[in-house]
Amino acid sequence: SINLTASAGTNSPSLRDILSSDALVWGVGGGLTQPIFEGGRIGNEIEAAEATEREQSAMLRKTVLNAFGEVEQALLAETYLAAREAALQEAANIANEAAERSNEEYSSGIGDVLTVIEATKRKIDSASQLAAIRHLRLENRVNLHLALGGDFRAARK
Repeated sequence: SINLTASAGTNSPSLRDILSSDALVWGVGGGLTQPIFEGGRIGNEIEAAEATEREQSAMLRKTVLNAFGEVEQALLAETYLAAREAALQEAANIANEAAERSNEEYSSGIGDVLTVIEATKRKIDSASQLAAIRHLRLENRVNLHLALGGDFRAARK
């Protein structure tokens, strides 16, 4: 490129001095050599910009893959936790029935207090495990919601 305003760099009161060969050579020479010396810098800036673009592209791919991984993990966990909750619900139902029977037997004089205590303990333990797995499912659903891009703002009506 040629800098068209390069020859206006002299400070001379007369037009003849501005158009003299020394001033003209200085002005045009400065305009012609500038792109030559800037060529390396411009090339380096282009390479740096391309490297930054490649880096940002790689970071975006990594972020997208992590997001897909989080969603997949949350979906698999939901399946596992749902099956586990169903099994614990069945165990809790059985423990409740056993506790009721042991109470009935103790009330009618057939059973002993130790059986009632053990059945009640199993009932409490199974209820505790059921509550824990439900808590895990809720946490997993929140994680899934966030992995899908959701947030915590309350819905407005």
